Amino acid sequence: MELKSPRVQGYHSAVSISSDPRKGRKLVANERIPAGSDVLIERPLSFSLQFDEWPLRCHWCFRSSSNLIVCGGCDVARYCTAACQQQAAASHEHECAALGSGTRPESDVDRTLAGLMRSIYDSPEDDEFDKLFSGKFDSMTRSDFRKQLPTILKLAGSAASRMSPDYCIDVCCRYLINSFLIMTDSMTRIGMGFYLKAALLNHSCCPNCWTKFDGSTVRIRTLCDIAPGDELTISYIELNQSRAERQKDLGGNYFFDCDCDRCERELVTESAAVIVSPKARMSMLSLKQQVFAARDEGNWRRCKALALDLLEEQQDSLETHDPEITETLNILISTCEQLKHMNGAKQHCLAKLEISRACYPKVHPEIAFQLLQLGKIELINQDTADAIGHFKECLGMLQTTHGDGDLINTVSQYIAIATLKAGK
Repeated sequence: MELKSPRVQGYHSAVSISSDPRKGRKLVANERIPAGSDVLIERPLSFSLQFDEWPLRCHWCFRSSSNLIVCGGCDVARYCTAACQQQAAASHEHECAALGSGTRPESDVDRTLAGLMRSIYDSPEDDEFDKLFSGKFDSMTRSDFRKQLPTILKLAGSAASRMSPDYCIDVCCRYLINSFLIMTDSMTRIGMGFYLKAALLNHSCCPNCWTKFDGSTVRIRTLCDIAPGDELTISYIELNQSRAERQKDLGGNYFFDCDCDRCERELVTESAAVIVSPKARMSMLSLKQQVFAARDEGNWRRCKALALDLLEEQQDSLETHDPEITETLNILISTCEQLKHMNGAKQHCLAKLEISRACYPKVHPEIAFQLLQLGKIELINQDTADAIGHFKECLGMLQTTHGDGDLINTVSQYIAIATLKAGK
């Protein structure tokens, strides 16, 4: 029998919480869960729109609008409709008074932490929050949080201010370890959120789930079929890095070493860590600065020539998956597009796609967006058969990762355009 994804907030019917002596709590599949299933839908305990998005999006549903209603109490919060303003009223009440009296958070993190402290104080689920890992932060990090507390507590209101400073610091630490970046469908960051259920998802460098957001509501979607007994995992970090860099990232920010299948496989096959000489590093830095200068000047021919030299040095000196190489390939793609050198743009796009396929799961939005970019280039270059193939592969991935929506419609339109061109 095919299992249905949750229609309301909560776990998929085939998901349960289990315990691991090393990882602690985790989410596992009780039955087979098909690819493209919503295994969790959850509203955040607390969330905040990113600073630079404040004038552009509704502070409740995150919808972009050019006609936002400004809160009369604080002149900061904005809403796309009166209904959103009404829904936000209870959570905004305390911060409204503080914002209206001139208190200004240093970042969207302060605003999210204030909301989290209010939720914990008011919620009967606070014991579940206390079970979450709080990290092993050094005294400097805890001291930095202590300096932020006066602002955070003003935004949180009088009730939350009754919590002890030490417990507030623990809340900050748990937040840092367990919070989520809220992204648009095109994977642009627009905010931060804290999700009590989603926080139980552990990390893998080859995850079988990913986080999709509808406004601030998170939907955890499966990237592949998941067998009974398998753990549900997401990625905490960028995956286009070497094993050594991923371990450094996870150890420094999340306080654990990853032993997922990908890390174990690469441990066996990876060569000794690449050591880049100071001379090579200085040469690449100099070339990179020249590339950026040429790009800023709009000197596309010089930019392309310098970027090709930089790419050659990077490929000789760096590991294949180094993000610096991907960055240079992105510059070359955009530069070739400016110069109308579409064969070159396609070549560099294929090179970037090859790197991503080695770093990400077979189905992943990052690969889907690169396939879309490649298809657009091929369409312009009259490579319609290749474009149709890449658009269709992209569509299949996005149907798994996103389900439906504007992105699906956009790719479907590209397939129709390419098919029409191929028939001429």
